[in-house]
Amino acid sequence: QSLGWILLLLLALLATLVAASRSVSDDAVVIVGATGRTGSLLYHQLKKRNVSVRAVVRDVDKARLVLGCHTCDEQEGIFQGDVTNVTSLLPAFEAVHTVAIVSGVSGRGSPTDQEVRDVEYGGVQNAVRALAQDGNKQAFHGLKNLRVVLCSSRGTTRPPTSGVFGDILFYKLNAEAFLGSVGMITSIVKPCGLTMESGNNSTLLALHDDEPTPTGSQKISRFDLARVMTELIVNPRDENLRFDICSIDGPPTEDLASLVDSGKWNWQDRPIY
Repeated sequence: QSLGWILLLLLALLATLVAASRSVSDDAVVIVGATGRTGSLLYHQLKKRNVSVRAVVRDVDKARLVLGCHTCDEQEGIFQGDVTNVTSLLPAFEAVHTVAIVSGVSGRGSPTDQEVRDVEYGGVQNAVRALAQDGNKQAFHGLKNLRVVLCSSRGTTRPPTSGVFGDILFYKLNAEAFLGSVGMITSIVKPCGLTMESGNNSTLLALHDDEPTPTGSQKISRFDLARVMTELIVNPRDENLRFDICSIDGPPTEDLASLVDSGKWNWQDRPIY
């Protein structure tokens, strides 16, 4: 009988060790859409800041190419999953408190309305469901300490146009509204038109409600968008944020903390730097 108790204790210890090894770090961040053009930039920027990152990818070969992984398995922080299948997301989300969502539908491939809904809206819901698993709520003392950083888009405050791009913006807006009800701390970043230009060479502006920029510029580099999302992850705020982000010609924006805080509403507390 004593041997039986010893065996049970050993099994319990083994389970604890396995769980601990699965938890890369209490500070691990999950990126959904990590092999995309913005997601891969965010992945590498967080790595440079020594953040423990878990990448949710559909294609391991693409992950090897754009993320630079070697084994490209869970031990290396690479998890195969699909935002349209919440069960596939659960392993990557174990013992983490923050998810960055940069997945989305390309309007070039003529996706159906259902495909757009499943990714742009359902995918955000599934990522939140995965983050809200019981183990995370217990480990981080409730939903209020779980965080979501979402890359949405400018244009969602206008009536949607017909066609696939209108569908994309409509479901992005639904995802934004959904995040307002989840009980977590959420940051919604709504970029101007995204480019592959080199970043950190222009003035960045945080705006609201599709407000035009002073110069009429309607663009921002993906690199700069990733910089802003990195700031929100590395130096998280304690209040919900939702703002547009655009760039204009001018001195490069280096103080990202002040930039993000300028995205608060004027009735929210804004630190004085």
